Amino acid sequence: MRYLLQPENTSTLSWLFEKNANPSVIPEFPEDGKSELVMAYLLNGVCYAEVLNGPAHLNQTCAGKFPFGRLFFHIPQQDVFDVCADFKNYRGLP
Repeated sequence: MRYLLQPENTSTLSWLFEKNANPSVIPEFPEDGKSELVMAYLLNGVCYAEVLNGPAHLNQTCAGKFPFGRLFFHIPQQDVFDVCADFKNYRGLP
């Protein structure tokens, strides 16, 4: 399942930079347990942001290749939950 972020009243890219102004080009999962790894990419001129729920999901999403042209953000879990109900449900939260 894919967990796409859908912030209201702002662009996805603006929302991501508001939450984390220093994204990385290298996908590293947060170790703090309070953040999620979010991958952003452009497709047909539109920015999409997807929560990656583990290394297997990262490998599947990037087809086992280095993810050129993508930015990776560490976003606080609550902020992710606020814009992605499906991911909140995946984590089993009300």
